[in-house]
Amino acid sequence: FSGFNSLIEILDAIFDADLEEELDITGEEQDAVRIMNLHKAKGLEAPVVFLAHPCKRPDIPPDQYIKRTESKSEGYFVIKKQTGEFSSKVIGRPLNWDNYELEEKEYKNAEETRLLYVAATRAKNLLFISSSEKSNAKNPWEPLLGFIDPENSTYRIPEIMPPQKERRETPVLINKQDLQGFKSEINCLISESAHPTYIELSVSDIISEEPLHTVKGGLGPEWGSAIHEIIESLVRDETTYNACKTMILQQYGFNEPKYEKKAEELISKFKENELYSRIQNAEMKLAEVPFSIKLDTDDPICGLLGMKNPLPVILQGKIDLAIKENGAWSIIDYKTNYFETEEDLNLLINHYSKQIKLYCLIWEKITKEKVAGGELYFTGTGSVIVNI
Repeated sequence: FSGFNSLIEILDAIFDADLEEELDITGEEQDAVRIMNLHKAKGLEAPVVFLAHPCKRPDIPPDQYIKRTESKSEGYFVIKKQTGEFSSKVIGRPLNWDNYELEEKEYKNAEETRLLYVAATRAKNLLFISSSEKSNAKNPWEPLLGFIDPENSTYRIPEIMPPQKERRETPVLINKQDLQGFKSEINCLISESAHPTYIELSVSDIISEEPLHTVKGGLGPEWGSAIHEIIESLVRDETTYNACKTMILQQYGFNEPKYEKKAEELISKFKENELYSRIQNAEMKLAEVPFSIKLDTDDPICGLLGMKNPLPVILQGKIDLAIKENGAWSIIDYKTNYFETEEDLNLLINHYSKQIKLYCLIWEKITKEKVAGGELYFTGTGSVIVNI
C-alpha cells in the first residue's frame, strides 16, 4: 500500500463488492487434516485417525492430592523449589504423603486407561497406531500394540450389524363364535383351579381342647397356656426357669403373688414326679415340636381320626415333649384341665387318649423311629400312660 488512504480505499471496495464468503474455522467441510490432543478429540469421530508421536510418555510424580468427602474437600500439596528450567527440588511435603501419592498414582493410571479408550474409539474406518522401531518404552500407545499381529501389523475389527427391529405379529382375526368358545375354555380352567386339591387341618380342629362341659372350674385357657410355657422353660433350661416363670405369668395377666405361688406348687409336683427324672436322664429331649404332615386318604392315621375325605389332608400341630430312652421315643402331652373327681379324670383320659395316640403315630411316620408309648401329664395329679 502506498499509504493509509489507499488501504481505506481497498477496504471500501471490498465492502462494496458485498462478498458472502465466510471463513470456516472448524474445517469440517474441508479436505484437511486436523491436529488435536486427546482432550479435544473427546466425542468426535473421523474416518481415519492417526495416533502420532510414539516417543513421549512423561512419568511425572504427583505433587498434589485432593481428598473429597461428602462434607468437605481437603488438599495436600508438595512444595518445590525451581532449580533449573526443567528441574526442581522438594523442600516440603504433607504428613503421610507416601499413602496420598500412591492413591494419586492409581487415579492417574485409571485416567490414562480412560484416555487410551478415547484414542482407540475415535476412528470410524481406519486407525493408525504409531510405533517406534527402537523401543516403545516411551510410547503412550504401547498398551494398544498388544492387539496387533507383529507379522501382519493389522488388526481387523469385524463389522457389527445393528440389531434388527422385531417384526410385529400379524393380528389374527377371530370370529364371534370362536371367541365364545375360547371364553368357555378359560372359565372351565378357572373353575377347575378353584377346587381344592387338599384339606388343611390342625389337631385342635379334630380333637377339642374342651371335651366336657360338666368339668368346670380352674383359671381358664390363659392359665393353661401359661403353665405350658413355664414347664417348657423348665425342661429347656432350669437355670433360667425362675426369671421365665415370672415373665410368663405377667405376660398372661397373672400379676398377683397368689398366681406365682400356685404355679410354683404345680411345678414342684412336676419335679417330684418320676417323669421329670426321666426327662433329665433322657438320651434326647425335644420340647414344643411343631409338625406339618401330608396324609393320603388311605393313611391309617386318617382311619384313626375317622376322616373319610376324598382329598389328602395336611395335618398341623405341636407336640409338647418327646424324650428318647433306651433307643425309643416317648411322647408326652401336658394337660391343665380342672377336675374334682376320679370319674372326671377318667373322662379326660378317654378324651385325650386319641390325641396322644395320634401324636405317637405321627412321630413314627416323620422320624422313622420307634415310639415306645405316649403319656398324658395332668398338672397336680401326675403322668398317665396311654396304650398305643
